[in-house]
Amino acid sequence: MGPYKEDVAAIAREACLAHRAGAETYTKSGIVFDLITGGWCGRFVRQCYAAAQRIHDPGWDEFGFPWLRRYAAQACQALEEMGYRTDRPQPGDIIGMSPGGRLPGHIGIYLGSEIAENTSSTVRGPGTVLSPISAVGSIITGYYAVYPARGSEDAGRDLQVVGLASQVIPCHPSEQSNVARVDLRPVVEALGYECYYRVHEDGRRRVYIKKQ
Repeated sequence: MGPYKEDVAAIAREACLAHRAGAETYTKSGIVFDLITGGWCGRFVRQCYAAAQRIHDPGWDEFGFPWLRRYAAQACQALEEMGYRTDRPQPGDIIGMSPGGRLPGHIGIYLGSEIAENTSSTVRGPGTVLSPISAVGSIITGYYAVYPARGSEDAGRDLQVVGLASQVIPCHPSEQSNVARVDLRPVVEALGYECYYRVHEDGRRRVYIKKQ
């Protein structure tokens, strides 16, 4: 089985630590990371995922992900449309960042209290670095779970969410301790509602559901 989000997280962290130690490149699964050139966030995320994929599928095309786009904000939109958005991010998931979701946007690898990113910022970088999540908190637009966590397949393998007209809803269902969890957005939209997330000026964060 695999790849897993833990593979992505480990690769992203190793690349950042290699740069911190003075390396200009980092190689994993035959993929060479440029650690010093800033402003290539999409390439860094793509390479982390491709290197993790190649652990389990050595012939994987680095450019074979359907959510790849020219700009980071467009990649996040594609990830959202494909149902990968999650409200329970785990290390190895993709984190989207952009003031107001505007182009070009920014993406990185979520690591819990930190993110791994390739940035042109002279404050956090430049280059491939580990940054505290607090440094980007005001521009986070969403999290996207592309790969499963190690050990999660058995919990969700036979679990399906069935909507109208017996439609199976792709919402990453999982089960633990007899509690089923799903991604909210694809379920809500499959039932004919609109779902959107908003951060208010006073800091309140809300998920709104309304009839389309």
